[in-house]
Amino acid sequence: MKRVILFSTLFLFVASAASQEESTRNRAFTEGFYGNIGVVNGPAFADFFDFINDTYSVQFNNTVDKIDEFGSAVAVSGGYLYRFYPNFALDVGFSIYQLKSSGEIVNYNPADSRSRLQHELEYQVGIFSATIPVLLDFSVRQPAIPYVGIGISFFAMRLDDFVNDGIILDAYRDTGTSVSGHFEAGTLIRLTPKIWIDLKGRWYTGSGYLRAFEPPYRLKRFKIEHDISHLSAGVVYYFR
Repeated sequence: MKRVILFSTLFLFVASAASQEESTRNRAFTEGFYGNIGVVNGPAFADFFDFINDTYSVQFNNTVDKIDEFGSAVAVSGGYLYRFYPNFALDVGFSIYQLKSSGEIVNYNPADSRSRLQHELEYQVGIFSATIPVLLDFSVRQPAIPYVGIGISFFAMRLDDFVNDGIILDAYRDTGTSVSGHFEAGTLIRLTPKIWIDLKGRWYTGSGYLRAFEPPYRLKRFKIEHDISHLSAGVVYYFR
């Protein structure tokens, strides 16, 4: 029995190595760079917006005006792709984008001398990620290769907060970092053996903290949720 197990293990190892060598020789690409552009939605800064639009607006006599939550933006991505096994790869990349939010809460409370609260946020982030894509590649002549992957992301965040209540104009910048996980799914479409179109969806999960103004001009840490969806299209160029 031990000999059978030994010979079976040896056979599988040799067959796997031969398959990998044949696959690499036929495909003629293992390393490449990519660039993508897409639309990103998120993160959610609900703790801050709930406080400003609900708790603080009560002091302004329950005004119906609201400060908008973060929405969508254009994101630019790039990275390096290394195919270390026929159906597995390593993707090391980054994405950058910026979101803005602004609004005004009008003061209908005659007991408060401030006429209005104008609030503006600018959120910028760089996301550095490492992903293991699983490639559903079964033929050297396959025109499209679907894939799924999981990975870990590092967020480098910056939040600029501008406040004007009719009396005082002030600004504050906070920076922070956090680590999140992500899942992705996409398809690579062949143009040439070295140039492929990449259609991708990626979804992040996790959280971090950033400081913003808590009127009247106190700073408070608010939770920021990385419930982010990112849809993109781009080009992969295999140089080897």
